[in-house]
Amino acid sequence: MPQTARQSWGRAVTLVVLLVVLSACASHTVRLRPVERALEEQTPAKALAALETVHDDPDGLSYLLDKGMLLRMMGHYAESIEAFERAKAVAGALEATSLREQAGSLIVNDRVRAYDGEAFEKVLLHVYEALDYIELGRIDEARVESLQVGLRLQDMPGDEDGYRDDAFARTLSGLIYEALGEWSDAMIAYRKAYRAYEGYERLFGQPLPRQLGPPLLRLGAPLGLGDEGRGYAVRFGLESWPDLDAYRRQGDFIFLLHNGLAPTKHETFIDHFDPASGHTFRIALPAYGPARRAVDHARLRIAGGPVIESEVVEDIDAIARETLAEQLPLITARAVARAIAKWKMAKELREKHGDLAGLFADIAGFVSERADTRGWQTLPADIQMARTSLPAGDYPVTIELIAANGRVLAREQRRVELEAGQQTLLELHWTHAARRDRAADDD
Repeated sequence: MPQTARQSWGRAVTLVVLLVVLSACASHTVRLRPVERALEEQTPAKALAALETVHDDPDGLSYLLDKGMLLRMMGHYAESIEAFERAKAVAGALEATSLREQAGSLIVNDRVRAYDGEAFEKVLLHVYEALDYIELGRIDEARVESLQVGLRLQDMPGDEDGYRDDAFARTLSGLIYEALGEWSDAMIAYRKAYRAYEGYERLFGQPLPRQLGPPLLRLGAPLGLGDEGRGYAVRFGLESWPDLDAYRRQGDFIFLLHNGLAPTKHETFIDHFDPASGHTFRIALPAYGPARRAVDHARLRIAGGPVIESEVVEDIDAIARETLAEQLPLITARAVARAIAKWKMAKELREKHGDLAGLFADIAGFVSERADTRGWQTLPADIQMARTSLPAGDYPVTIELIAANGRVLAREQRRVELEAGQQTLLELHWTHAARRDRAADDD
């Protein structure tokens, strides 16, 4: 074989081997199964230990997001903030994706690119860091996160037909401003939440949370928004509500349930016919498996107080699915372009070096076609909230976790101490018995 031909053959073999090596690693979903199993057992410490063992990129965004969430599940809020701060730095650096990674994704697969996070994940990163600060009593720093998430939402791309605003992020901003006595800013945040929830109704079929009504009404009256308030009263079916003075004389109890686990991505393979080449190509695409939440809602029995129930304020499962549906046409186009490029490479090798070289390249192209299944695995399927005002005092609280059929799945006992004019936040992460995404077993 002439020297030039040998060099060409050597480069071809090197490229083919590289394709196979780059695609040989197990998918993100498969690697993180030990983390998922530990969360199903409601053991976040065990999940964190598993994460440290199985994750392949300790400086990557998905690792830092999962680490931050697991630390807050354990009550280690300061360490959670540290992980989330690192995650924000990584996400910021990756927002200008390198041309080399883009090119690699067109040759090998989308996993070659560093994972830079979904838009909703970046919003929830600020949300959960703000909640960490609230848990630590650092409300001013929570306010900073609220301002940052506001800027991010302001820059959200696209039209109003998709996920373009985050209703719970706006609601949390309202809570933070209320805690600081910034009534006008709180009202602005709750109004934005109201409009975002109207979008959620249209997109996801998520009902408007009833508990958004009272703060809109009590804050609107002192600001002279009587006509607007009457509209809210009709929309929420409220005939009476505590005014701002009455609200400030009592303690504000807020309960958040971080329910289940967000859906995980797995690979699906479809055959795509390309009329230009006359060939049918098999491409790999990401898809979400079933929802993973056993709990429908929580019922809180407050000793000496009311029985209240939680309602969904953020359906992360629905947001994730909507986001992927919007992205799928572009992902598909990229996969088709990649398949055609690999086919052309195999054709060229076959013409220059014979059928064996072409077959080798065909096999490498098939093996290297993998879907990107990365994401923030430890997010809940949904966030639920219950809220009520009570006289200052110490209250035992029984939390009942209710299945869709009304059966009580579990009970948790807590105590909350309420102070007049102050908010008290109680959170519960519940991942126990979340149904696993069985489709991912084939990933």
